[in-house]
Amino acid sequence: MPRRKVFYEVCDRIQPVPTRIFSLLLVLLQGALLDAFLFLHYGGNWYWWFVADLGTAAVFIAAFVVAGKYYKRTKHNKMEPESHLIQGRVLGLLPLGYIAWFTYSGLMVPRVALIFKHIAAGLDEKDILGPNFLKTALALTAPIFLLMVLSQHNKRQTQERKHYIETLVNVVPFDILDSVEFLEILFVQESRLVLPFTLEDFIIAFPCINLIIPGFCFVVLSQSFYGERPLSRGFQFIYTLSHILLVNVPFLTIRMYLWHLLSQDISVFLIKNIMMICLGVNDLYELCGESDDDGVDGAGADGEPGEAMELQDRPPSRVVPIEDGEHGDDEEQPHTVFI
Repeated sequence: MPRRKVFYEVCDRIQPVPTRIFSLLLVLLQGALLDAFLFLHYGGNWYWWFVADLGTAAVFIAAFVVAGKYYKRTKHNKMEPESHLIQGRVLGLLPLGYIAWFTYSGLMVPRVALIFKHIAAGLDEKDILGPNFLKTALALTAPIFLLMVLSQHNKRQTQERKHYIETLVNVVPFDILDSVEFLEILFVQESRLVLPFTLEDFIIAFPCINLIIPGFCFVVLSQSFYGERPLSRGFQFIYTLSHILLVNVPFLTIRMYLWHLLSQDISVFLIKNIMMICLGVNDLYELCGESDDDGVDGAGADGEPGEAMELQDRPPSRVVPIEDGEHGDDEEQPHTVFI
């Protein structure tokens, strides 16, 4: 066996192990940092969040084990038979992937909301657990997401499936980092800006929503069997629209408000929001165009859609000869009438 082949086989076998271990370590590290902020500020029984983090890690481990067993069983098949894919898979392929993410984000959101509502304004750079530590802890969500995706589809992929997965996944880490940067405005010691309570709640709410949305990316991947079968256009439409309306439009609107009315420094992510809105609208347009194309029946160059089908469905005509009698010296030729 060539050395290159041996090297590839070894890497193919050991690749899932460090990916999963590193993912678990990041989940526990992130949870520990957030729990430390809560414990130092509130004290009391807030250490129970550490127990919750262990529960999240357990769900991640279960997802890794199930995915590992599945891909070990299907390692030598590039694609399962379609009948096998459809039967008994109502929840999609490897549903523990999105269950793990919803569990993880469900425990992240309340901690993020509490910290930025009651703690972030008082954090100072001189503190050991200051704003930079908090931003770093939140930014770990991006690599956790990517490692989780890798752990769920470490099977050898065709180029089409790789492109499909990358198209769905690549934008998510940037949205997460965008959310972290978006929350910086609530570090009052840095921004020197006191916001109205309603605006502050919006600034906290939309990044929290953005922590949950990657779970729907896992749902899309699971329902499409990680690119092995096409996903309904309705599902794709809703997923794309949610990214526009729940992430980029609110972020862009609030940033424009802060920039023009409160003279806040502009963020480079504002350009990202504009670009992603334009790309999302283009994707929606293409999805609608594909749906229209599928509904068009064959027709002539100038005919209306479906006209050719209507003509084909008409019953055949009957030919009835009619002969006229003689009229003087003139004799008319028999003619026919189509009924």
